[in-house]
Amino acid sequence: MYLSRCALRSIGKSLTRSFFRKSSEKVEEFNGGLFGNELLKSPYDFTELNKRVRSACSSIVKQIENGREDRTIVKLFDDLSNEICRAADLVECVRQLHSDPAYSEAAEESARDFCELVESLEKKQYGLDTTRISSPSSHSSLQKKRKFVYTTFYKHDHAQEDELRTLVLCRDKLARLTGFESFSHRAQGNSLLGTYENAQEFLWGVIEACRPSAERELAILMDVQGQCEQNAEYSIGEWDVHFLTHLYKERGVKLSSENITTLFSNIYLSYIFNYFSFMLFKITFRQPCFFQLEDGSWQTPIVVLSLSLTDRPLSEWKSLRLGFHSAENLFHELGHAMHSMLGRTRYQHVAGTRCPQDFSEIPSNLMEYFFNDLSVMRSVLRNVDGDCISVEDAACLISSRFAFSSLEIMQQASYALFDLELHGPNACQLLRDGRITTTQLFHSIANKALPHLQRQSDSAFQHRKMQSHGGGLPSSLLLSNMLGYSPTANHLIEALGAESNHLANLDAVDV
Repeated sequence: MYLSRCALRSIGKSLTRSFFRKSSEKVEEFNGGLFGNELLKSPYDFTELNKRVRSACSSIVKQIENGREDRTIVKLFDDLSNEICRAADLVECVRQLHSDPAYSEAAEESARDFCELVESLEKKQYGLDTTRISSPSSHSSLQKKRKFVYTTFYKHDHAQEDELRTLVLCRDKLARLTGFESFSHRAQGNSLLGTYENAQEFLWGVIEACRPSAERELAILMDVQGQCEQNAEYSIGEWDVHFLTHLYKERGVKLSSENITTLFSNIYLSYIFNYFSFMLFKITFRQPCFFQLEDGSWQTPIVVLSLSLTDRPLSEWKSLRLGFHSAENLFHELGHAMHSMLGRTRYQHVAGTRCPQDFSEIPSNLMEYFFNDLSVMRSVLRNVDGDCISVEDAACLISSRFAFSSLEIMQQASYALFDLELHGPNACQLLRDGRITTTQLFHSIANKALPHLQRQSDSAFQHRKMQSHGGGLPSSLLLSNMLGYSPTANHLIEALGAESNHLANLDAVDV
C-alpha cells in the first residue's frame, strides 16, 4: 500500500496542469428546482418532499414484511436506504449552505422529520442518555497544569469500567454463539488483513518499526520543553505531546496564512466546479465535508464540497486567501468527492465512501499526498504577489506538516491494538474473571509501545477498479487488485516503517 513520493512527483506536474487548466465550456442558466429536482422550487415544497419520501418508505417496508417475488430482501432494504438518503443529503446540504433563511429553515424542519422517520424504522429504543464529553485543555504552557488536567480527566472510573466490561463480555458471548473464537476474530473477517492474528502481527510490527523514529521525535520534544519552561520535569508525558508538537509546528511554519493567497486563481467554473459560493453564515462551527446528491444517471451524484475557508466578507471570490491547512482540507474532501463520483456499485448503500472505514480514507489520503508533493504545492499555492511560493517555503510547510508522524502512528497503533486485544480471547477471559481492568490492559500496551513516554497507570483509554466497487467488494480484494498482489502484514509494516523513517527528518524545520 506504500506509494512513494517519487511516484507521486513523477505524475504531479502533468496532473496538476490537467487539474487546473482552463475550460472553454460555459455555465448554462438553469431555472428548475434545487439540484434539478422539479419538486423543490420554493421553501414550502420541502413539506411535500417529506410526505412523498414517507409514503414511498411505507410502501417499501410493507414489501419487506410481506415479501416480493421479483425483488430480494437485500435489494428492498437498499431501496429503503436510497429513498431516505437521496432526499436527506439534499435537505442537509440546503440546511447548511443555502443563503436564503427561508430555505435553510424549511430544510431544518425537513431534516428533523427525516430523523424522526429513521428513528421510527428502528425496532428497538434503548433510551440511552446522550452526553457531550469535551477533551481536557491541553494548551497550557505550564507542564504541571497540563499533567493535572489530563490525569484527572482520564482517571480510571469504576462506573465506566463496569459499562465497558459489560459491553465487551456481551460482544464476546455473541461472537462465541455465532461460531467465532472471540469478537476480534469475528470483526476482522471483513478487514484488509482478514484475521485476528494478522492484525495483531501488523500492529505490533508497526510499533517495532516506528519506535526508533518516535524515540528521536521525543528527544526533539525534550528540547522544545526546555525552551518553554526552565523548571519543567526532564521527561515527556502523554499530557505534553499535543502541546509541544503543536508549538513546534507553529514555530516551524514560517509562512503565515496571510502570505498564501488564492488557491482558486486557475480553476475555472464548469471544468471542475459548476458553482462557487463564498459567503458568511450565522452558524460559527462548520466542519469540512461533502454531500452527494443523486442526479438520476447510474447513481452518479452531484457533489457539494462545504469548507470553512474565510471568516470575513469577500469583494470577489478570486480575492480569497487560503491557509495551508484549508487548502489541504480541500484536497482531502475532494478525494472523498471523487470516490463518490467514480462509484459504480450495484447497491447505492455501499457506494463511494459507504464502505469499510479502513478503505474509505485511502482516496482522500492519496489526495493529501498529492497536495503535499513539492511541485504540486508550488503549482497550487501563491504568495501575496501571485507568484509561486519558494522551494524553501514549500519544503518548510511539508516538513512541518509531517513532523512527529512516528509518534502519531505509534499512538494510533496502540489504540487499535488495545481495541483488538480487548475483544480478543485472552483479555475477555481475564475480564470475565475480574483479574484485570480495561485500564490496566491499555496501560500495559501503551507502556510496552513507548516505554520512555511518561504516563499514569490509572489513565483510561481515550478514543476508539477499485473505488467503483465502493463497499460492494471486500476492501482486501480491492487493494490486491490495485497492487497486483495481496499485501501481508509485513508489506504494510515495511511501508509504514519506510514512511516513518522518511518523515522523521526534522532538520528541515528551523525552530
